[in-house]
Amino acid sequence: MLLTGYLSDGSDGLRSIKLCGGATVVQDPKDAAYPDMPQNALIHVSPDHCVPLAKMGELVEKLVAEPPRPDQPVPPEVAVEVEIAFRAMGGVPDVDSWGRRSPVSCPDCGGALWQNDEEQPDRYRCHTGHAYSGLALFTAQSAEIEKTLWTALRMFEERKVLLTTMAAKNRPSAPSLTDTIAELEGHARQIRDILSAGTGISIPAADPEPYQQLG
Repeated sequence: MLLTGYLSDGSDGLRSIKLCGGATVVQDPKDAAYPDMPQNALIHVSPDHCVPLAKMGELVEKLVAEPPRPDQPVPPEVAVEVEIAFRAMGGVPDVDSWGRRSPVSCPDCGGALWQNDEEQPDRYRCHTGHAYSGLALFTAQSAEIEKTLWTALRMFEERKVLLTTMAAKNRPSAPSLTDTIAELEGHARQIRDILSAGTGISIPAADPEPYQQLG
């Protein structure tokens, strides 16, 4: 059963249930607060039922009352993923049997990712168990880029503070240090512009007064 939500990761679990013979149900996207997840499932999985939330309970009661479906073997691709997830560390041959190696790295652990492009949408998995749809991987990469940029901005600002303190105590070196501080401020400004463009929020610069006094 798949309800309201973002991205498309829910399609993966729903697909596995369907491949193993289970009944699959999604909330009607028109009824969902966040329709992305059920909409992606309708496109890529073809679930058995699509109903609004108000009718979900009635449908579940009906499905539970039906005779059990015949057992069927678990598909190899599903069994491999379950094994990797269960052990939380799969060997390279295990993941090689699931997909092909990708040049993209895992945003959670930094390890290599394997891509399975036989499924729709494309899916990615690392040997430690992290798994993504293409859209979820893009979103995770975006978050990691923003985190890295904030770290870089903080380090540039800290270097400016350090050099300003050094220049204040060593006046003969102040002119050369002032040039370096101006260069750092230029790099920091570029990062603030990138972050502002990504978030839509203007990132204020650090107070320039301490650096102007060194000129």
